[in-house]
Amino acid sequence: MRVTRPRRSPIAAAVSTLVGTVVSMLLPGPLTGVPAAIVTPETLAPSPAVSHEFGTAARTPELTVGRAPTTRYGALEGSGVQVRVGAAGEKRRVVLRVPTRLAGVPAGRAGRTDGPAPLAMATWKVRCVQAETYNRRTGHARSTVPPTRWAYTSRSEAAGSLDWMASLRNVLPGEDHDAVVRATFEFTQPGRYWCFGTWGAQSWSAAPLRLVLARPGTLSVSAPLAHPGSAVQCVWREQRGAGLRPDGCVGGRLDAALERLEPSSAAGPTVNRVEVALPPPVAAQDGPGRWLRAQATFRVTTCSGQQLGVSPCRARDVATGGDRSVFVGSLAVRGVDGAALPSGCVQLAPGDRTWARHVVSRAVHHDEVVVDIRFRVRGSCAQAVRVVSLVRVAAGAPGWVEQDKSHLTVSVAAT
Repeated sequence: MRVTRPRRSPIAAAVSTLVGTVVSMLLPGPLTGVPAAIVTPETLAPSPAVSHEFGTAARTPELTVGRAPTTRYGALEGSGVQVRVGAAGEKRRVVLRVPTRLAGVPAGRAGRTDGPAPLAMATWKVRCVQAETYNRRTGHARSTVPPTRWAYTSRSEAAGSLDWMASLRNVLPGEDHDAVVRATFEFTQPGRYWCFGTWGAQSWSAAPLRLVLARPGTLSVSAPLAHPGSAVQCVWREQRGAGLRPDGCVGGRLDAALERLEPSSAAGPTVNRVEVALPPPVAAQDGPGRWLRAQATFRVTTCSGQQLGVSPCRARDVATGGDRSVFVGSLAVRGVDGAALPSGCVQLAPGDRTWARHVVSRAVHHDEVVVDIRFRVRGSCAQAVRVVSLVRVAAGAPGWVEQDKSHLTVSVAAT
C-alpha cells in the first residue's frame, strides 16, 4: 500500500513559513538567527549619571584585618552599581568613597609606640565588569564566567589591560579616613556592566583588628564623557616593570633613583604626561575652548619610617628631617612639545589652583596627593596640549613617589 502526502496549498505554506520565522527569531541559540534589534545590548540606551550609597542597612561591610605579611581582602557589600553602556569606546568617570574606621584596638593601645603598632595598611579598589560575570550576592566577579567585553583603566597592546584602580593608606586607631578612588573607565562593547568596590588590609599587630565603615560610603558613575577622544588617562601599573608604556602615557618611565625626593624648593620630577586633543571650541575659533578637567593622583611615602619592602629610601632618611614629609603635587598645561604656551592661552577656573600640599606622617606612611583643576585653552593657541604632573618634597624627611601607582586623567568637564 502506498502512502501519499496531502498536498499543501500555497497559502498554508506561506503561513507555516511565517510562523517558523517568528519562532526562530524568539528562540535563543546560535542557529536561530536572533535579530540584533530584538535582544542584543547594542539597543540599550546609555544610563545617566548615578550615585549610589551603601552601608546604610542594618549589616554594613566589615573586614577582618589579615596578619602581616598576609593581606585579607573582601567585598564592599552593597556597593555595586549597574551601568548601561550604549556604544563601544564609551568612557565614564567612576569614584569610590569609603569612610573607613579601625575597630578592635585594645583599650589603652591607641597612641602607644611600644610593640607592633595597632594600625592597618589598607587598600581600596574599584572595578567595572560585564554584568554576566558579577555575583550580587558575594559582591565579586565570578571567575567561572569568561568575560566577552571589558572595562579598563589602562592598557598596552603588548601587555594587556588593567580593569581596576586602587588606593592605599595606613588607617590609624581613633582616626577615620575617607578613602577615595578615582578612575576613568573605557568600555570595550555596549551592554550592561557592574561597577563595585572591594577592600583589603594587613597589620603586624596581634590584636583582632577590623575595618568598618565610619558612615555610609558612595560609588558614583558619571554619564558618558563628552568628546571621548579628548579623555585620556595615564596609568603605568603592571606595564612599568615590564619596560612597556601604556596607552595614554607620553614619555618614558621615571627612573627609580628619581622617585626618591630630597626636600627642595625646586620643581620636582615629572611623574606622568598625557597629550590631549582639544575638542572644537564652543563659539568662535579664536575664543576660549571647552572646559577640561585634569586630575593628578600621586602615591607618596615618607622615608621617615622603616621601609619593609623595596624602596629607594635610605637608612639615614629615618633620622633626617623629623617624623613626616611635606609633599607638593602640581599640574602644568603646556604645548605638545613640552614648551610653555604663550601668555593668555590657558585660563584656569576661578578658585582652582595648580598645586596641592599634603603632610604624610611616619604613622600614616603611605598616602596620596590629589590635584584637581579645570582649565580651557584659547582656540587659536593650540589644537592639542600636553598636561604634566610633578611632585616634590617641600620640607621634612625625604619622600618617595611611586610612578606605577600614580595616575593622571584629563577629560572634558561636565557642564
